[in-house]
Amino acid sequence: MVLWEQKQAVIHAGIYYGRTSLKTDLCLKGKRMMYELCEKQRIPYRNCGKWILAQNDQQHEQLAKTHEFTKLIGVPTYFISLDEARQREPDVLARNAVLESPTTGIIDSHAYMSYLESDFQSKGGDLACHTKLDAVEPRSSGEEGYHIHTTSPSGEPATITSQTLVNSAGLAAVPLSNSILPPERHMKPYYAKGSYYSYASAQPRPKILVYPAPTTGAAGLGTHLTMDMTGAIRFGPDVEWVDDPNDLSVNEERLSPALDEIEMYLPSINREKVMLDYAGIRPKLGKGSAVAQGKGDGFSDFYIKKEEGFEGLINLLGIESPGLTSSLAIADMVDDLLYNLHTQNQSALRLAVPLLRTLALRNLGAEFLRNPITDVNSTLNFTLKASTALLKHIQTESDSKVAASKTKSLLKGGDSSDENNSSDAEPIWLVLTTKKLIVDQHRLKPGKIRIPHPLNTSPTTTICLITCDPQRQVKDTVAHPSFPKSLSSRITKVIGISKLKARYHPFEKKRQLLSEHDIFLADSRVITMLPKILGKTFYKSNKRPVPVSLEPYRQANAEGKRVALKPATKESKTVAPPQQVAKEIEKALGCALVHLSPSNHVSIRMGLSTFTPEQVSENVEAVVTGLVEKFVPKGWRNVRGVHIKGPNTMALPIWLADELWVEEGDVLEDEQAKELKAVARNGGAKKRGRELDK
Repeated sequence: MVLWEQKQAVIHAGIYYGRTSLKTDLCLKGKRMMYELCEKQRIPYRNCGKWILAQNDQQHEQLAKTHEFTKLIGVPTYFISLDEARQREPDVLARNAVLESPTTGIIDSHAYMSYLESDFQSKGGDLACHTKLDAVEPRSSGEEGYHIHTTSPSGEPATITSQTLVNSAGLAAVPLSNSILPPERHMKPYYAKGSYYSYASAQPRPKILVYPAPTTGAAGLGTHLTMDMTGAIRFGPDVEWVDDPNDLSVNEERLSPALDEIEMYLPSINREKVMLDYAGIRPKLGKGSAVAQGKGDGFSDFYIKKEEGFEGLINLLGIESPGLTSSLAIADMVDDLLYNLHTQNQSALRLAVPLLRTLALRNLGAEFLRNPITDVNSTLNFTLKASTALLKHIQTESDSKVAASKTKSLLKGGDSSDENNSSDAEPIWLVLTTKKLIVDQHRLKPGKIRIPHPLNTSPTTTICLITCDPQRQVKDTVAHPSFPKSLSSRITKVIGISKLKARYHPFEKKRQLLSEHDIFLADSRVITMLPKILGKTFYKSNKRPVPVSLEPYRQANAEGKRVALKPATKESKTVAPPQQVAKEIEKALGCALVHLSPSNHVSIRMGLSTFTPEQVSENVEAVVTGLVEKFVPKGWRNVRGVHIKGPNTMALPIWLADELWVEEGDVLEDEQAKELKAVARNGGAKKRGRELDK
């Protein structure tokens, strides 16, 4: 039975459904699996992110609770300032606060389902469309299988006998379950119809999903703004309770209140261009809140269960949002239930973020060592605990150095100055190791991961901006009245690539340039040229140039498709408008850099010793999530360990893998291992080939 007909669907972050629910566990796992599948199979998707808006203090308080909850489950979210929000999306109105969810995205759901269908059939599956299910007859409570009585599109009756039956019938799942189970185990289905609204205008057109703050007790998340792969926007769904699961008619009376809700966050919307589009129905197990907010909220979780007393029967009931995001993880769970590969507790253990396991670490963080991690609930604060221990250790070492410095000064009869009493903030590094190489070759252009607590926010830090030629356009842009003064005052030098080559060729000139500026930003169009120009002086320091996009955004035409930029010439304008340049620079300053090389580990500078443990913990969660989802092939399956460390400390483990292989085929039997050892002792690549062929 059809639930939705939309072509694009949201990939949810998993931040609304409570700490212990199946919706949370399966959404988090399913999101990662879906992004990996889209990359591997080239299914169209966009990791566009999402804003949740607060228009008053009460909604702001709700967003703060959501933000605190996301820390517990390891999903990155962060508040952005209202000024930044206005710069990035001037048409979107937030009166009080904006919470950003960077792991939310959209997917072409039709392409996704087409892939699943072809994959299913290629592995021997048979698909019977338009076939009516008349009845299911358990044989000896399922011990001898199930007779499944059907009628074909031509009216022919047929009976299929199966040892297992997975009831994933969507809107018809509860009625089907009730037809099999005894009356005392029957459930009542609820049907929430949601209407969607199209928008027939090119403006306004935000580039990020926009959601209102969740309302306590509401059965939905509000009439929010989503988009398709071309950038065209639409709104919905709202919630209308219906009794008929086949009632997909659109109700014109829903349009006016929906417009009022939309105008709260998109006031420049043209009401006449918003039209009723289509409707869908969500299968629910109650009329309670869509957001888990505590006891009594009526929140309904997924019902995924192997039914007791009915061998081989798996019920999937109430699979609404985030059902599509969770779909691949649900399939894994059903496989586990049917074939007993894992228990539900083991599954929850795998999904805990951050996960448990630790090693004895000698003297690093006595508090950390006194309280070993022994259960799943403890792991939710494990990152915070490790951050606290590391910062405490760094502070202790720093205090010892200061005390030693004072002692030497007194022995010499000198006075200790304020400089001797303070030390520069030390960097905190996250080290992620993998089981297989992350990339096959060096990448000159580093990747970027947005972090909630940037390292480069001090107003006293100076910035050198390296641009493509001609540099004058960038200088004029930075000096423009609309360019933020707080940012332009920090940019103390703008230099084009040609002048950089000519003026800073001598080694001493490079050292001088390096010492004069705290941060180096480089136009992404020239970033790959810089290692050869700047040399080891820069690339062995902590001041590697950070890529920033200074190109104008590609504009969309009337059909919503982006038009290619004209080739740049000396006469044409090659630099974006001042507000866009400022936005891109602020974005670059707010990111942690990912430098990838042919290796099984990557180190990322993501914190400072002056941060609080909470700030370090939040940055760790954001960086780990970004790394695993965007850069590590096969995701968590390929991760061997996650550690944090200071420049002169041991590495403190955050997570360690249970297995040292990615696929089961990577594991050799004892006999194979012995053969390989014998080949290694005897030497010779040719002989190795002959030995392995035997």
